[in-house]
Amino acid sequence: NGLNDLKSKTNVNYLKNRRVNMVIDLREEYRKDDQNVFAVFEPPKTCNTIPVDPLLPAEYYFDQSRKCLIPRPATENNPKIDATEILQGQLLTFSYHVNAADDIKCYLLWQGCSQRFYPQDIVEVLPKLFVCDDRDTFGNKKFAESVGIKRLASKMKITDTKFEEFYRSINRLNEKEFPKQFELPPEKYLGQAIVSDRETNPPKLPNALQQSQIGNNPSSLKQFNQQQLVSLLMNHELFDDSMINQHKSQIINYIKDNNIDGDELSKMSRKTFSQNMITFCQNNKRVRGPSNKTWDRLVKYQSTQHPQSAEQNNMGDIEESK
Repeated sequence: NGLNDLKSKTNVNYLKNRRVNMVIDLREEYRKDDQNVFAVFEPPKTCNTIPVDPLLPAEYYFDQSRKCLIPRPATENNPKIDATEILQGQLLTFSYHVNAADDIKCYLLWQGCSQRFYPQDIVEVLPKLFVCDDRDTFGNKKFAESVGIKRLASKMKITDTKFEEFYRSINRLNEKEFPKQFELPPEKYLGQAIVSDRETNPPKLPNALQQSQIGNNPSSLKQFNQQQLVSLLMNHELFDDSMINQHKSQIINYIKDNNIDGDELSKMSRKTFSQNMITFCQNNKRVRGPSNKTWDRLVKYQSTQHPQSAEQNNMGDIEESK
């Protein structure tokens, strides 16, 4: 197998002038060990090579994607999947056409249509496909409005020198306007970890919360009312975590909708809390990890801010609920 040869470095040029497909399956029923399935494979022989031809038309690449994206046994009820399939909008394809280091094209294929894709489209285009729920059940809206999405776009590199020069000339843009460069707040370095500021001037909160938010400054997490609990999740640095932030809005909605306070939360186990979150998010098991991490951070907050009360609170010992 050529891919195995490439992996073992016995044939490092195997992928030259060939197609390779990568699929991330986000369907819940196919997740393994709470992880999405990632597959790398070659398309069928009828569409897995790129001819060595300097005059090869650009349409050739699209034609190969129209022949096959995901092969399956050829039966009437189980046909192959190609770039023309609509599939109720559940298939999103990024097609890379790589000719040289400065000649890389990326196209977004969706519902039988295609468009040129650049890193800035992570911010400007993808939210139009994924943000459709005002309740923000999956946290997409919050992420689309965050600095994180711009930071993600800034890390993606696609270079097509001739196209960029052409695009700038016809639209009268400068090099900073296309490809678009986002202004980002500085990053703070804490040991080996990088923590991104949520704002240019992050809020200064004693013990993570202003005294006005704490009210009577409860002596333990168990005494937090709902508003104080939500404020804790929103403002304390312990909960400013990339995994938690993806689903923080759902966690907060769960607390608000079910009128959860510190006392009610302390009666739950870690397992119960994460299972309640999965049920609240319409059986979305992807919230399990962020929910468990939120619970663990609550325990850490309790042990650091109120070490004496942690011994009396069942959130101080989570071993039995793991």
